[in-house]
Amino acid sequence: AVPEESNPLLGQLNKLLEASGMSDPMAKIYTVSEPIEGIPVLVLLFIITHMSKLVFDKAYCTLVPRRSTYLLDGMPLVVGVWTLLKQFHPSYTRQVLAYLGQFVRSTLDDTISASDGKTSNIPVEVTNTLLFIDMFCKVGKIPRSAISEFIPSYILDAVQTGNG
Repeated sequence: AVPEESNPLLGQLNKLLEASGMSDPMAKIYTVSEPIEGIPVLVLLFIITHMSKLVFDKAYCTLVPRRSTYLLDGMPLVVGVWTLLKQFHPSYTRQVLAYLGQFVRSTLDDTISASDGKTSNIPVEVTNTLLFIDMFCKVGKIPRSAISEFIPSYILDAVQTGNG
């Protein structure tokens, strides 16, 4: 039995579920928008710009500000980017992950070729981007196989935020 469109039961049930905490705010789409060209590139640039301002804290298993003057924290950044991308078609998220993968691979390639095959001095932006991707996938419940399409698994395995 499917309720009729004029039946307000579903709207009321949704309000009650949200009020009781039985909804999933991470899966909620707050607004529907038309496709906007360039959003994946804008999100990529935003992420890469902020990666140098963060550092991984093992005690909290997250990215934290490098300096106390930076008003940015890793997990709110991840959740904010996820919420933003959730409002658009899933292809936007896939495109951002593809761009991030390209950034990681090309930066690692440049770093390794410039240091005669040594990987001891990987830029902090790459490490933080990998940590960001790991946290992003956990928040968005994105399977690891979807990411390994853009970044080899052995690179992802080298940097992980821990269990969960």
